[in-house]
Amino acid sequence: MFDIVNCNLESIYCDFFRKNIKSFLNHSLLGHSITNPYLLKVDNTYDNCLLKGMFFGKETNSWGTEIPDAKLGPDTLMELYDSFVNKGWGDDHLFWNYVSALREWSRDTMGNNIYFISNNISKVGKPGIGTDRDVFDYLNLKSNLILEELSIIQPDFLVFAFGDKEYNYYIEQTIGSFDTISTGLDRVNYIRFHHSEIPALQIDHPQFLNISSMWDDTLVFIKDWLLQVLKDRYGNTNY
Repeated sequence: MFDIVNCNLESIYCDFFRKNIKSFLNHSLLGHSITNPYLLKVDNTYDNCLLKGMFFGKETNSWGTEIPDAKLGPDTLMELYDSFVNKGWGDDHLFWNYVSALREWSRDTMGNNIYFISNNISKVGKPGIGTDRDVFDYLNLKSNLILEELSIIQPDFLVFAFGDKEYNYYIEQTIGSFDTISTGLDRVNYIRFHHSEIPALQIDHPQFLNISSMWDDTLVFIKDWLLQVLKDRYGNTNY
């Protein structure tokens, strides 16, 4: 099954590249350079997990191979990002430490039954910090790439690891309108999409969680929330 998922992902990425490759390579198009689009790939753990979810960051700033190159097609980028995000577990940034903590919990406590797929709400960013609105609007909104990824991967839950209101615009524009509902834990909210019943959670960026001493509390909350999602899906479990 996972190989079919990857084949379908590569198909939509090839179409995305075909329509946008000139934009990727024309660094002066928007007045500044842009990054490669972040492309997903799943492994065979996908086939056997009970829950699979997407863990969204903001954009692909300094994620592996960053600057577009005509020689880097979708298949190559899928492999490069797979090595960086999944096999190497990123770099030493706090964002990746947080993803690693959840993956280790799934591996050591949950028998790898909860599968975390890293994604970005802005598939194309710019080198440096942040995503300019023109980059997002021009190269993200004119495609339905994230919606197509969701359709192919069929995640059971979503986690958005950023609390910036600016990025709520990106969630709304790419996935759909939503309401935020307080969980009772500071700066951790449920997201309820108006046109989807997929369980979703929004937390602060792990860098902020670290400096605000909310790292551990938020991890515990996510784990308890996922256990509830698991129970809602399958009934009582041994976990």
